[in-house]
Amino acid sequence: MSTPTYDTLTVSAADLLAEVAEDLEISRDAVETALATVNIGVHTPVVSDRRLRLVRLVVVGEKKSGQAFTVDRRFDSGVWAIVHPENSAGKTSLLEFLVLPMRGASRDLPKDVRSWVRHLLLDSVVAGRPVRISIDASSGWERRVHATIRTADSEDELLNSPDEQLRLLAEAVGLGEVEQMIGQFMLDTLRMQRTQLWSSSGGADGDGAPSVHGWAAYFGACYLNHGGDQLLLGDVNAPGLPGKLMELFVDLPYSSTLAEVAVAEKREARTAKQQKRRAEGDAAARASERAVW
Repeated sequence: MSTPTYDTLTVSAADLLAEVAEDLEISRDAVETALATVNIGVHTPVVSDRRLRLVRLVVVGEKKSGQAFTVDRRFDSGVWAIVHPENSAGKTSLLEFLVLPMRGASRDLPKDVRSWVRHLLLDSVVAGRPVRISIDASSGWERRVHATIRTADSEDELLNSPDEQLRLLAEAVGLGEVEQMIGQFMLDTLRMQRTQLWSSSGGADGDGAPSVHGWAAYFGACYLNHGGDQLLLGDVNAPGLPGKLMELFVDLPYSSTLAEVAVAEKREARTAKQQKRRAEGDAAARASERAVW
């Protein structure tokens, strides 16, 4: 992902709020108050470093046959490709070994292949910060998988130091907890927010409901789908999400705020629709009672 740049023409939050207030012929304070009632804050965009660069992958494990294996690969600058003339040679597995620590969970790694892995280590540079994500599955993947996120002062220190000599930032035990920890770390470090999108058929009554998407959905912009896949970007099937992933690359100012406003507007419309339906139902019930009497 490239580092976005804004020119001096980027509208500040103050100017944006003032323009909205002028269009609506109300005060700026009234605009801010209305947004605050639905928990929306408007802030001037700050340039974010959203580069993510892989440095080293280490995988240690043992196949079901008892054959031990080790992968230790450095990634220097340039374009890398995983190529083998045969099918079922492990190309996708190698890719998924990279995906698992970056995303917090694999996308297409078979459980039997995952069970081979005892230890997985990924050194990377996230938003300019040297980061190591280590996953220990020596006690099993389902319950006792343990992961840590550590950092160093430099890339050289990261590459040449064991885990215990690096600064611990976070740790978690269990598949769900590990995925949540990595996802939150990536969002915080890359200065990204969870995004809300409206699902018109969501909710218990089918009148629509917001859906919240975090790092797992954003990661789809880093890992493109197969050519025959029905989704343009990502692996989460949600209306409007591919567009949000495209905005991730250009860091479109106020895109998250716009999404929040759109969700709030549709939520208010749903509430009004439900209130009208209840009022009509109550009126019909009262009319029926009067007819009986």
